[in-house]
Amino acid sequence: MKWLHGLTAIALMLILAAPCMAAPGQRRGGGQEKQLEERIQSIRIWKITEFLELDTELSAKLFPVMQQYEDQINELLREQRQIRHGLATAISQDKPLTAEELNKLIDRSSQIDHKIIDLHHEEYVAVAKVLDTERMMKFIAFEIRFQEEIQKIIYDIKHSDRPARGMGNRTPMR
Repeated sequence: MKWLHGLTAIALMLILAAPCMAAPGQRRGGGQEKQLEERIQSIRIWKITEFLELDTELSAKLFPVMQQYEDQINELLREQRQIRHGLATAISQDKPLTAEELNKLIDRSSQIDHKIIDLHHEEYVAVAKVLDTERMMKFIAFEIRFQEEIQKIIYDIKHSDRPARGMGNRTPMR
């Protein structure tokens, strides 16, 4: 039940942050995007602390490790969004890219995807050095569920005129 209340808080905070999210075809300001990332990160830390029942000492060890990877991943995600925005702009303005330009974008996008996967793996290895096995399993379960829920909330905000994808089909984590 605590998890459900936490997700309600996340949903409310993201709904309040909805003006920061671009409508289709519009671009968010960098500052607003950064603020949204910081809000989501704050909620994530708060919920991890609760879910893993972390004390102050363990939190002080865990969160700097997580932050190191989160910063790198967010930077890569920003670059990925820029690539996609550039491609969408070229398409909407009917300015076709050359095969070479398109291949460069595809290659860089793929490199970013692989780097993000590598960073998640490195983060899990580093976090496993801080947490015991039981908490590590809970951490991984939390990360998967948190990302799924954030994606659903963002989708719902962007597509508020359509029903949510898969909402209500899952049992909340306890």
